[in-house]
Amino acid sequence: MPDSRKIYFITGANKPNGIGFRLVEKLVARPDTLVFATARNPTRATELQALADKQDNLVLLQLEATSEEDARAAAEAVKQKAGKIDVVIANSGYFEAGNVLEQSIEGLRKSWEINALGPMILFRALAPLLFKSSAPVFVPTSTVAGSFGLDLGMPLAAYGSSKAALNFLTLTLHHAHAKENLTAFVTHPGMVDTDMADEALPALGMTKEQAKPISVEESTEGLLAVFDQATRGSHGGKFFSYDGSELPY
Repeated sequence: MPDSRKIYFITGANKPNGIGFRLVEKLVARPDTLVFATARNPTRATELQALADKQDNLVLLQLEATSEEDARAAAEAVKQKAGKIDVVIANSGYFEAGNVLEQSIEGLRKSWEINALGPMILFRALAPLLFKSSAPVFVPTSTVAGSFGLDLGMPLAAYGSSKAALNFLTLTLHHAHAKENLTAFVTHPGMVDTDMADEALPALGMTKEQAKPISVEESTEGLLAVFDQATRGSHGGKFFSYDGSELPY
């Protein structure tokens, strides 16, 4: 029998000041949850491991975003322990700034593989478990940099294009899985004060004072409110900011 608790699967949870880690912290503190959190190398994710040592409703799994073998192994581990998944938060990502002539082809390829293909590899592996939920949710982390409608005009050829592809692919999941009642949508976590922001802002010619990043706390509180309210009718196939507002693709 599938586990009666609400089952979450979160990727990219290894950085202690990151969005994924903070989401895990908040979700394991809720009653009647079981959280599977991934890292490329769980043994080196010391803060995440310390949290798992304190929380018996947190399970750590190895997952390299582009590895089909890792995704299949993670799915099998979830199947054995829980029998289903209710919410998948595909949060792993890779950032590299620059215009097309400034970026290596390898940088473009790596961005597309991690940011666009990685979540699809994950979905393909976890879909049978998701579809055992009465209200399955698949929500990758995207960014306004991938929005054609907003057109930020920033030198983010690899990052922005890979996230735009992710947005489109997630939209196709929404259309393809109506009979499974899948709620598939993408979110923008905001410009968050994380290691990625520290790397991104100088590359974009901006300072923290100019960008005014929000805290990880504000971002994750907002994202959880979005996740908790999400239904196929209200959120499926759409693009939401952490503050609950809908964004253009």
